Amino acid sequence: MEKLTNDFAVAVKIFEYNSREEPVWFAKLANDFNSVMSRVTVSKNIDKLFDLGIINGSWTKIDGKWVRTFEIAGEANALIASIAAKNPSQL
Repeated sequence: MEKLTNDFAVAVKIFEYNSREEPVWFAKLANDFNSVMSRVTVSKNIDKLFDLGIINGSWTKIDGKWVRTFEIAGEANALIASIAAKNPSQL
């Protein structure tokens, strides 16, 4: 197992939440990564994943608040699934 770049680490974490059919949003990801990267780094990596077409976002109401939830884009699902299989999240 090799160390993933920050953007792929974020994508794998999103994939793991999606696999459990559990919604994931920025604050949740930032909390998951708080010991390994800053909130700004998580945000920049989310932006990069959007730009590359690896993730999609949608607005979802959770506990009375609207949050932008993330999911792996259909086209990138196989790629991220193979990366996740080789590099399970260590968080």
